Amino acid sequence: MKKTGFTLAEVLITLGIIGIVAAIVMPTLIFNNQKNIIEARAGQTYSTLAQAIEMSELDNSKIEYWSNAISGNSATAANSRAFFEQYLAPYLKGASECGEGNDNDIKTKCGYPVSGAGISYTLPNGSSLSVLANPQSKMVAHITIDANAGEAPNKLGYDVFYFVIHPDRGLEPWGSGNNLSREDILAGNKTVNTGDRKEIVACLDESKSSTTLYRHGCTLLFVMDGMTFKDDYPWE
Repeated sequence: MKKTGFTLAEVLITLGIIGIVAAIVMPTLIFNNQKNIIEARAGQTYSTLAQAIEMSELDNSKIEYWSNAISGNSATAANSRAFFEQYLAPYLKGASECGEGNDNDIKTKCGYPVSGAGISYTLPNGSSLSVLANPQSKMVAHITIDANAGEAPNKLGYDVFYFVIHPDRGLEPWGSGNNLSREDILAGNKTVNTGDRKEIVACLDESKSSTTLYRHGCTLLFVMDGMTFKDDYPWE
């Protein structure tokens, strides 16, 4: 009886084809998996923080009466720490201080820092918060959420999202309250009042804008889209 099977050449050719297909497909699968993880963690951390603020209001009165000048009338790490410890820490189980400031060591260890006068905290789900209480700001606090803490890329609009605690509206994406559409944010051509000053609220590809604010509006876009990354979300 004649035996059937694959020759060594046929096996090598098949393995080569599989390798080529894997090399094409795997980066996309890894990238999509990373986006899914960021979506899930960012949404979970946002929800956890929002709930903590609601619980804090029960003990510390409404947000409009919270003080962002507990340790003085200037933006300092001590002031940000005092704010966090009074208003947020008791309601965020497992939050642990990671460091203060915004140098590269803090970014690598703790995730993206909100300010040189901010304090960074890690959370049990693998994300981190950086909190700034600035008495010169009309906002009660400025907060960045880094969905994967110190892991790369540590960049706004990718794994980092920028929120504020508004005295009247509570936790919201930076740039909210200006009746901007998602098209306005993607175009990045409108200057609006962001609370402390007039600025552009945009979410643009890095290659398409030289302004330092080109990604500051990505959080607002992300929240508008239900805490998901739509197909037209700028990732480059």
